[in-house]
Amino acid sequence: MSPMSPRELLGRLSAWLNRARLERELASELREHQAARVRGFHRGRRLGVRNRQDLSRAHEVDVVADERVLVRALERDEFTLHYQPKVDLASGKLRGMEALLRWKHPSRGLVSPAEFIPALEDSGLILPVGEWVIEEACRQVLRWTEGGNMPVPVAVNLSPKQFRRRDLDAHIRAALVRTGVSAEFLELEITESCLMENPEDAVRALRNLRSAGLRISVDDFGTGYSSLSYLTRLPLSALKIDRSFVRDAESSAEAASIVRAVIDMAQNLRLTVIAEGVETEQQAAFLRRHGCDQAQGYFYGRPAPAQEITPRLARP
Repeated sequence: MSPMSPRELLGRLSAWLNRARLERELASELREHQAARVRGFHRGRRLGVRNRQDLSRAHEVDVVADERVLVRALERDEFTLHYQPKVDLASGKLRGMEALLRWKHPSRGLVSPAEFIPALEDSGLILPVGEWVIEEACRQVLRWTEGGNMPVPVAVNLSPKQFRRRDLDAHIRAALVRTGVSAEFLELEITESCLMENPEDAVRALRNLRSAGLRISVDDFGTGYSSLSYLTRLPLSALKIDRSFVRDAESSAEAASIVRAVIDMAQNLRLTVIAEGVETEQQAAFLRRHGCDQAQGYFYGRPAPAQEITPRLARP
């Protein structure tokens, strides 16, 4: 079979991304339908509660989504960060960490981010929590450095509400000054869909952040609706291949072609390429063979508290 031209490859990439989005949207609709059934059970026993487990689960989610509960969680320092390694695929060396928000609920233990982050967004509490995440990540970098460990950059995820703040760069600069951490050790991850909400504002915001010395990654690439040419306008540092692409590349020749095209495109744009959700040696070998720079996933380490990750930062 003759190799595809760049035009054919990009055309196939766009078609595959559109199909993948449709499948995700259908799955999302099905999940919402199931959630609506649970809410229906919870709202009225007169309708006939047949599944006590569903009723109990719905009640737990309602409690988690209560704004007062979230405010108390912030006041009582119940939020914490777990860290997941990012590894150089060629050498196997640690290249960075991603900081992931977790909630240590006093009675439920660790609550899934899928349950409480949407509630933080809806209530607006994502702004103070997001500020805490950025500053805590900086403080952890400082702890690692002062403990004689190898310094590596830590990436934090920005929510859409955070990214829309006009003074976002000022808040981040202030956090760096307060903690004494250099901007080179803080990275920001922003989803593709977030960047596409208002492209012109996104360009302005990214330029301000880059002028502060921060590295910026597009997270979950392929799950949004960006045009590939639009990426050339953005002052980015890295592109993260969505985990669904990595997973399907093992079983689908078409998906494998898409992953190769994404890697080639990112490298042509001089972006670092990071694969998310790497869970097997086969996936790592495929990505390594085709020039992907870094990988992140359970194969290299699950998200864990700082004290569990610290041994990986020990100097040789």
